[in-house]
Amino acid sequence: MVLSFLLLTVNANGDVVQNQIEPADGITDPQAFEAIYPDKNLIQDDNIFHAALVNIGGMGTVYSYTFRTVNAFFLTENRTFVTWEEAQDQILALYNRNIIEQGPVEGNLHSFEIFVNPYPMEPQGQVGVVICTLEYSNGPPKGERPDWHIIPHEWVRNGFVWACNKFQEVVPVLLNLLMLATTTDQPVTMNAVEALDPLSGLAVSGEVTVSECAMQTQNAEDVIQKIQALIDQYQQIQGENENQFATTPFAVRFSSPTNAYMAMQYNHQSMMIISNILVGTPNADNTLQQFRDLMRIEFSGRPHWGMVQNLDANEVGQIYPANNGVDPVDVFRNVMQQLDPDGIFRNQFINRVFFPGQNQ
Repeated sequence: MVLSFLLLTVNANGDVVQNQIEPADGITDPQAFEAIYPDKNLIQDDNIFHAALVNIGGMGTVYSYTFRTVNAFFLTENRTFVTWEEAQDQILALYNRNIIEQGPVEGNLHSFEIFVNPYPMEPQGQVGVVICTLEYSNGPPKGERPDWHIIPHEWVRNGFVWACNKFQEVVPVLLNLLMLATTTDQPVTMNAVEALDPLSGLAVSGEVTVSECAMQTQNAEDVIQKIQALIDQYQQIQGENENQFATTPFAVRFSSPTNAYMAMQYNHQSMMIISNILVGTPNADNTLQQFRDLMRIEFSGRPHWGMVQNLDANEVGQIYPANNGVDPVDVFRNVMQQLDPDGIFRNQFINRVFFPGQNQ
């Protein structure tokens, strides 16, 4: 989607430099650019473009993007509440359908997401799941998502925290109610911008602490295995400490590979699992740490740079290994040094992950 962007950096003399960065076959004519913008640098280089595209703030400040756009379109959303056993059959069908069917043709699958309450409800002992599908539509808009904003979010958050501490049996019930509140009896057709808003279709429940990891997926069975592993992990954590819950359903999304070196989806067909835990939930930091450890150690999961995580230099090399002679971490580090030679934009986190031993 990104064709070009302008990055402010600082050179070795302390001067601010404006760099317009594009792939080697970028959209800009170099001679025309130099004539119109003599005070800017045009960089058309694949390595620099794919490194600076997700630069974690360590290369400078981006202040302008040029995007490739597509014609506006509509999507029809279905949200259904099922058991985990039922969801597995749907995942098998949806994953293959999503990979095979491409393009904005009426009825084709655009994407799907999964929301999972990992704690079984008695007496059936079933794990609850919401399957959300988005199909291409010719429109027009029809129906509305449930409006869940009439209940103050802090009431919900405080209710969950109280239940974790005082009445643990209620937590799975509350989580299922949270998911049921997002389902509809009839499909809802929306413009794509509204349909793809990650928050508008969810029952937001208060301030959260969040971690997310992306893992390579091979097939639908692989997706099910990874989800089952997290269900088992969260049940084990709560079994060992009765008030330690993940207090919102975890969400599963899917993405195509990208060439951006430090993107979660670099070189991988990926599934992303995001775990939100309400602020005040007992031992929330430990729960998220165990979530990240499972994703990283068992499945080489790559954490979201903008969420809670604690990567170090050794781990980043393991989850972004060299491929076909290209070491993405080395390329990224070299481009960072090239664009920010004096480390003006680095911080302790960047140095810990990419320049261990430096404390700027």
